[in-house]
Amino acid sequence: MSARGWLVVARDELRHQLRSPLQVVFLLLLGLLSLGMSTGTVKVSSGDTSVGGKVAWVTSEVMVAYLFGASLLLYLFFVTIAAGRALLRDEEHGLLPLVTATPLGADGYLAGKLLGTVGAQLVALVVHVSLQIVFNHGLHDPAAHPWIGPFAARAYLMPAVLVLVPTMLAFVALGAGLAATFRRPVAVYLVPVAVLVICGFFVWSYRPSWLPGAVDQALMIGDPFAMRWLQVTL
Repeated sequence: MSARGWLVVARDELRHQLRSPLQVVFLLLLGLLSLGMSTGTVKVSSGDTSVGGKVAWVTSEVMVAYLFGASLLLYLFFVTIAAGRALLRDEEHGLLPLVTATPLGADGYLAGKLLGTVGAQLVALVVHVSLQIVFNHGLHDPAAHPWIGPFAARAYLMPAVLVLVPTMLAFVALGAGLAATFRRPVAVYLVPVAVLVICGFFVWSYRPSWLPGAVDQALMIGDPFAMRWLQVTL
C-alpha cells in the first residue's frame, strides 16, 4: 500500500466533502445552534438550571460540555452520513472495483477515505468551537447577560477534546462501517435514527431506584453524547 496513494485519496475526499452541500448545511446548522445557545434562544434543560437562562454560566467548562453534548445530535446524522456516502458514492458510480484493483488496494482506499472524512469533520468541529466562542464572548456584554461568564480557553478546549472529538471519530467509524458492511444508503440513514431513539427513550432517562450502580456507569460510558453522565454531574 503506497502512502502517497492513500494521501491522494484523502486529499480528494477532503476537498469533495468541504464543498458538498451536506457539509455547508452542517456548518450552517452548527452556527445557528451556537448562536441560539449563546443568546438563550436555544435552551437545554440540565437538572434545576436552564442553559441559556439566568442561572448557569453557559461558558463554564461543564456547561460547555453539556452544550457540546447536545450539539452531537447534529454530528450523529451529518458525520455518519458523510462517512457512509464517502464509500457509497464510488460504489454507486461503479468505481470501487476499479480502485481496489489498483496497487492502492482496498486498505489504502479505505484509509484515504477515512482520513479525508476525518479531516473534513475536524474542520467543522474547529468552526463549531470557534463560532461558540465568538458568539458567547464577542457579541454579548457580560454585564447585560448574566449567563455569560469570563472567557477561559480551557472551558472550550477540554470539552471539545473529551466530548466532541472522540464521538465524532466514532460516528465516522460508524458511517464507514455501515457502508462497507451493507453497501446500502438506507443503513447509513436509519442507524443514526435508531441510536437517537435508544438514547432518548432509554439511555438518558432509564433510572429506576433498583438499578445497580455498575449498570448505571455502563450506560454512562456507552452514551455517545455523554448526556447521562453530565446530567448526574450537573
